[in-house]
Amino acid sequence: FIDKGTNIGYSYFGDFPDLGAYEYQGIESPVTYVVTYDGNGATSGTVPTDSNTYLSGANVPLKGNTGNLTKTGYTFGGWSTSAVGPAISVYIMGTNSVTFYAVWNPIPTHTVTYDGNGSDGGSVPVDYISYANGMPVPLAGNTGNLTKTGYTFGGWSTSPTGTAISSYTMGTQNVIFYAVWT
Repeated sequence: FIDKGTNIGYSYFGDFPDLGAYEYQGIESPVTYVVTYDGNGATSGTVPTDSNTYLSGANVPLKGNTGNLTKTGYTFGGWSTSAVGPAISVYIMGTNSVTFYAVWNPIPTHTVTYDGNGSDGGSVPVDYISYANGMPVPLAGNTGNLTKTGYTFGGWSTSPTGTAISSYTMGTQNVIFYAVWT
C-alpha cells in the first residue's frame, strides 16, 4: 500500500490496487551562493564583481584589486571575510553567500625632529607632519633664531658632526636634523 501525502518530496501516481503505481522524485537544483566585494572605506576606484555562483565546499578564487581601489594613507592588502579581519589567500565557500572586504594597511609614516646641537639660544623648529617612506621632507630654516656663541647657523644635517644638506627624502625610520654650526 502506498500512503499518498506522507512522503514529502515524492509524488505518487496511481492507486492501490493499481499495480501500475510508480514513484516520482523531483530533481532538486543544487543550492549555490554568491560572492560580493566591499571597498571598506576606499576613497576611489571600484570593487571587483564576481558573476559566478558557488556550491558549498567550492574553492572561491579571490579577485585582485582590478578596479584600482585606493584609500588615502593606506595600501591595498587583499581581501578579508570581515571588515576588520586579516587578509586571506584562500576561501572555501560555506553555506551562505559571502562578502569580501578590502584590507587596508596603513602606510608607515615617520617623524622629523630638530636638535639645536649645542645651541645656547633660540628654539628649534617643530615639524608636525608625518612623512611616508620616499616623501620629500622640506628642511626648516632657522625659524626659532637658534644661536651658539662664536658660531653661525649653517643649516641642518642628519648627523651631529655632519655637513649641511639641501634636501632630504624620508627613509624607513624617524629622522633627527642637527643644527650645523660654522
